[in-house]
Amino acid sequence: MPSRKPRVRVDDVLLDRCHVDEELDAALLVVTDTGRDPAERAGRALSTVTARRGDVERQLLAQEALAPATRDLHAELVTAARAGATPADVADAAGLAAGATVHAAWGLREAGPETAPDPARAFHALVEEADDLALDGLRAVPDHPGCALARLVTARVRGVPGDEVVHRFDVARREEPLCFPAHLQMLQAVSAKWRGSHDAMFDLVRQTSAVVPPGHPTTAVLPVAHLEYLAAGERDATARREKDAVFMAALSEPLLAAGDEHPRAVEAHNAFGWFFAAVDDKRRARLHLARTGQRPSWLWAYLADDPRTVYVEVLQQIGAAR
Repeated sequence: MPSRKPRVRVDDVLLDRCHVDEELDAALLVVTDTGRDPAERAGRALSTVTARRGDVERQLLAQEALAPATRDLHAELVTAARAGATPADVADAAGLAAGATVHAAWGLREAGPETAPDPARAFHALVEEADDLALDGLRAVPDHPGCALARLVTARVRGVPGDEVVHRFDVARREEPLCFPAHLQMLQAVSAKWRGSHDAMFDLVRQTSAVVPPGHPTTAVLPVAHLEYLAAGERDATARREKDAVFMAALSEPLLAAGDEHPRAVEAHNAFGWFFAAVDDKRRARLHLARTGQRPSWLWAYLADDPRTVYVEVLQQIGAAR
C-alpha cells in the first residue's frame, strides 16, 4: 500500500523558528515570555549571542532570531552595550540592540498614529539610533559581524549612497565572505523596492551564484530574488522563473546532497522549495520542503498575511501533506 501523506495542521507549523538549534529554541522560550523580568530576558538573549562568538553564521542566526523578541528591551540592551566588560561584550550587545531597535521601528511604523503622533519621524529616529548603536559596536570591535549586518540593514532604510552600501556589504563579509544574511540584505538594498532596480538585483544574485560553492545555502539568493520580483507585481514573473528553472535545478542538486549542518540550511530549503512549487516541479519542491521540518522562513510572509497558512497550502499542493 502507498504510504499516506502526513497531515500537517497550521498549528503544527513553527513560526519564527527557521533553524535546527535546540539551544536557540530554549533561549527564545525565555526571551519571548514577557511575564519574566526584562533583565532576565535581556540577559538570556545576550548570553546566547555571546556564546556563539567565533562562529559567524550561528551568531548572526541567533541575533536575527532574538532581535524581534527583544524589541521591547531597548533600555536593557543599550545599558549592556555601554557597560560591557570587554570590547567583544560591547559589540555583541550593540549588534543585538541595533537589531532590536530596527524591529521596534518597524513595529512603530506598522502600528500607525495611535502609537506615536508622527510615526514616520519616530520610525526614522529609531533607525538612526540603531545605526549609531551598530557603529559604536564597530568602534569596539572593527568588522564585528552582528554590528556590520545591522548597519547594512539601516543603510537601505536610511537611503545612504550606493558606494556606502557597497562598503557596508564588504565589512559585513570580512569575517565570513559567504555570509548568508549579508548577501540577502544586499539583495534587498539593490532591489527596486529600495531605490534600486530589478536588473541590479538579478545581476547581483547571478554573480553570487557563480562564486558560491555548490551546495552552500547562500545559493538561495536566486530564488529569493524571484520572490522579490513576484512581490513587486511584475507580469512576467512566471516566465522569468521558468527561464531560470534549469539553472535552479543545477543549484538544487548539490544543496540536496549536502547535509543540514549549516545554520542557514533550513532557510535555503524554504527558498528552493517555494521556487520549485511555483514552477510546478513538485518532486524537487517536496525534496526541499521535507528538509524544512515544518519551520517556514520569513519569505512565506510575502505571499500571505499568515505565512503558516500558505506554507501548509503549498505542502498540500505539491503532495507533501494532506
